[in-house]
Amino acid sequence: MLFRSLLSFLALAAFLACGGATTSSSDLTLPYLFSIELQAAADFNPIDYPYGGGQRLNIALTNGTMSTPGNETMATLVPGFGGEQGVFREDGIFLIDARVVFQVEQSFDPDRKFAFLQIRGKSLFLSDGTVKGLTFM
Repeated sequence: MLFRSLLSFLALAAFLACGGATTSSSDLTLPYLFSIELQAAADFNPIDYPYGGGQRLNIALTNGTMSTPGNETMATLVPGFGGEQGVFREDGIFLIDARVVFQVEQSFDPDRKFAFLQIRGKSLFLSDGTVKGLTFM
């Protein structure tokens, strides 16, 4: 199935991105496979983060889709599972730690399997309002 092939490719891409191969990054090109759009709850409860100051954010994800480059919906978010539990440090660094569960659309997999993603990364909020960061899956 297309979705199983996609997941196999993502596993290989993650392996290569983590240094599992000797190929230099300038030789490695990955095609655009999908995009994810998520909506979060407007209310969240930050709690103090005891390691270096800042706050841990607990944000519920309420809606979302995973789409092909042609904007066809591949999977939809399963609300109530996962969410963002990152840390916003006092120095302006945001440590991203999100877990997302999608259910595959029937047109991509008749069994409508689930896809479990963990998205981690690091962003820097600058004083001019821009964000710079690196995110990986």
